[in-house]
Amino acid sequence: MYFDCLNRSNNSFAQNSLSTAHRQKFVAALPSLGFDPRSTPCLKRFQPLKEQSGCIFAKKAKVWGGPDWVEELDLNSNLLRHMSALSLFMDVGRGLGLDGYVLEIKGNKVKSLESFGGLVMDVLCGLCELEGRCGCMRGPLDRIGKFGWWFEFGREQVFVTTFAPFYDRNHSRFQFDCPSDSAYVLFQPEYSFARRDISCGHEPTVWKNPTSARDKVRCSFLNMSQNYVHRPDIDKPNELFVENWNKLKGSRGAEQNYGPTAWQLVKDTRHQGRQSYVEWWTWGQRAKRKQNVKK
Repeated sequence: MYFDCLNRSNNSFAQNSLSTAHRQKFVAALPSLGFDPRSTPCLKRFQPLKEQSGCIFAKKAKVWGGPDWVEELDLNSNLLRHMSALSLFMDVGRGLGLDGYVLEIKGNKVKSLESFGGLVMDVLCGLCELEGRCGCMRGPLDRIGKFGWWFEFGREQVFVTTFAPFYDRNHSRFQFDCPSDSAYVLFQPEYSFARRDISCGHEPTVWKNPTSARDKVRCSFLNMSQNYVHRPDIDKPNELFVENWNKLKGSRGAEQNYGPTAWQLVKDTRHQGRQSYVEWWTWGQRAKRKQNVKK
């Protein structure tokens, strides 16, 4: 209902009313948070990535940051520290025009692909368990790597992007001058993309004189030598890629140019001149638990 309201130009009164209500809710909740998510130390450390990203919308994006990651605490305790702010972000973000929530992780596990991928799996599972309503991380592991799966939180569909210090400068997940002992999980609700008319679409990318927001973003990354692969642009896809593509041929789903959403969440470290992905959803303590239960 809110999505329809915010995307109808003739309904500005409803949009303004929604914004006012959400602004009032944010102001009322701010004292109980114990910090202002609009100006956290985490956001200051994330700023180099925000300023230098190939995404043409990044610099002006309205982003919240969570509390500092405390290495002396266990995973669940750290996630509990994020729950109030992340829940509030999902609750008021649509009305306030917010674009993303940054969760910073510190420690040895951010220094390699497999340990970081497992940590991301544990983080997403932990958040969903604490939130209690979303079932996106429940059930068989293999469904995460298939078409139709999306991360959800607070009744919002969320595109999750990760950045880590082991990605090099020519990778789309390179984090520029952010601290080398930090990695970042960025939660971007789908309404943020809709507001900027960024649609995955099913047409091949227009690399010369792009007009759509989608193609302008892709060309921006290409110009920074950080190109990433999209289904119609690929030359020699692997077998799993072909199998998934054939299942979706002819549809107009948002995943059509990218493969399953999970493939985009934690990226392979290899340069992406070919379609490559890692099964991060099979790594980490939560995945091991599920595998042991299955046995």
